[in-house]
Amino acid sequence: MIFNAANRRGTSNLAASTALMSVSAAALSSWPPGDLIAGWVEDGTNITFPIASLSDVGVTAENADATTGDARALVLAFSERFTAWYNAADNKPGALSATIRSRRLISRGTWEGKDKQVFEVIAYKTYPDDGIAEEVT
Repeated sequence: MIFNAANRRGTSNLAASTALMSVSAAALSSWPPGDLIAGWVEDGTNITFPIASLSDVGVTAENADATTGDARALVLAFSERFTAWYNAADNKPGALSATIRSRRLISRGTWEGKDKQVFEVIAYKTYPDDGIAEEVT
């Protein structure tokens, strides 16, 4: 995984990701994916975007490779990007929220010397169709 020394001991790609994003309340009211990931293209069948659009949160061609990559690295990168994007908004929506609940260095046991970081996404959904709930004003 790419998330090693750059993420350890208090420095985070999350800060870099936040600094690179400009998020307006109007943009978040409709949640366009192109505002979350630069270069996002959808053609009705496929979604594509440049690897470089997530390089600030550690995505590389190596960990994005479909057969030899590391999906864990991608989940971590998406989590960091989404959390930074959400938290940079002035007018945060309530139907979906994202926070980093904790980050700490493990001092003993199996994960000694590693950071533990908990991302939390809360979604309010509609029933029975299971979609994202409309914002309540």
